[in-house]
Amino acid sequence: MKIELKNIKTNNALSEETICFSANVYRDGKKIGTIGNRGCGGDHEYGFDYDEQKLMNEWCKSNLPSWGDDDEKFDMDLELHISMMVEEYNNQKFMTSLLKRKIVIVDDTCGYGESYQWKMPKTSTLDAWIKQILEGKWAKENLKNPIVLNTLDTKTAFNLMHKVEVK
Repeated sequence: MKIELKNIKTNNALSEETICFSANVYRDGKKIGTIGNRGCGGDHEYGFDYDEQKLMNEWCKSNLPSWGDDDEKFDMDLELHISMMVEEYNNQKFMTSLLKRKIVIVDDTCGYGESYQWKMPKTSTLDAWIKQILEGKWAKENLKNPIVLNTLDTKTAFNLMHKVEVK
């Protein structure tokens, strides 16, 4: 079974305890309804048949990896799977926007979510500015094993900036 979200709309300004979003839900390429969350910490609001929701939930429990730590493991369910897809969409959107506006570099001294950023120039090429930054005195004295995130795909860039270990 393939569960997809399309036409995702998020609103971070309205997100309190959960991400405020709406989306269309597809199973095996067929639209089955809508889903949303108001961002106030409650469950998702499903705009499709309960039997379909139950079927997809059982599939998630049987086929997706469990989550938790070494002491306690939990089955994946549809609610969490959808939340993870929305979060990945939001992360992709954030990183795409950031990399369009800034030159972003991480190095060995950066912690979780930290980076060095320079405003994206409009008068020169990206490669020329990256070269100028990396060959500058400040970078040579301060950056330890720099990685320019603009040269990577957005998912890899996000993972490096947020110290996510890819399994």
